[in-house]
Amino acid sequence: MQINDTAIVSKGSVSLDKSYTSTYVQYKLTPADFHFTTDVITDQLNDSLQKLIGTNLALTGVSINYRGIIVDNINNEMALIPDADFVLSFKQATTMEQFVSNIPNAVFSFDKETVTIGKRIFHIRQLSKNSIYFGKTKAPELHPNRQHVGLYIKGALKPLITIEGSKLVQAIVRMSAPYVLATELSNEVVNCTIALTSTGKNTYDLDAAFRFKGKEARLSLLKVVLKAAQ
Repeated sequence: MQINDTAIVSKGSVSLDKSYTSTYVQYKLTPADFHFTTDVITDQLNDSLQKLIGTNLALTGVSINYRGIIVDNINNEMALIPDADFVLSFKQATTMEQFVSNIPNAVFSFDKETVTIGKRIFHIRQLSKNSIYFGKTKAPELHPNRQHVGLYIKGALKPLITIEGSKLVQAIVRMSAPYVLATELSNEVVNCTIALTSTGKNTYDLDAAFRFKGKEARLSLLKVVLKAAQ
C-alpha cells in the first residue's frame, strides 16, 4: 500500500480458498453513481444482496448502480427500498414472475414491465433465462458480458449514506456510530476504485485507490481514524 499526496493506492494479489465464481455476470451496467459489479459471490454477500433486494433466490453475479435507500411506509410497516438499478444473475433459471413473487408488497405489471413497491415504481426486463434487470431507470445502458469480472467498484461514497423518506428514521440512523463514521469517510473521499481481476481459477490481481478531497491523504485518513476512536 502506498500513500501519496491525495490518494491511498494498493496493488497486490488475492487467493480464495475455493472458487465462488460459478457463472458470468451476463450483462453489466455502465458505471454510474456508486457502481458495484461482481461474480465472486460469497454466502455473506449473497445474504446481504438478498436482504437489499428482498428476495431469497440464490445469486451468482450482480451489476449495481446504487444511489441510496428510501424509507417508506407500506401497510403501516416501515420498508427500506433501494434507489438503485440491478442486473441480477441467478443460480437457477428465473422468470420475472418468479423473481417478483419473492419480493414483499410487490405488484407486477407484465404489460408495462414494471414492479410497484408501495408508491415506488421499478422497471423490469428479462435479459436471459438466468438474468433479470430490475431498477429505477427505465432504459439503462447495458453491455453483454462473456468473461469473468472478479470485482469492480467505482464511485463516490455518498450514496452509501443517502437516506430519503422518514425524518424520524433518518434522525435515529444518523445518531448511530457506524453511520457517523461512514459519513466522515464519505466527506473525506472524492471517489474510490477497487478492482479484482481474475488471473486463474482462485487468484486475482488487486488494484485499489481511494482519492481524498484534502491536499494530504494522511491527514484526511487521520481525521477518519480519530472520529472512529471517539
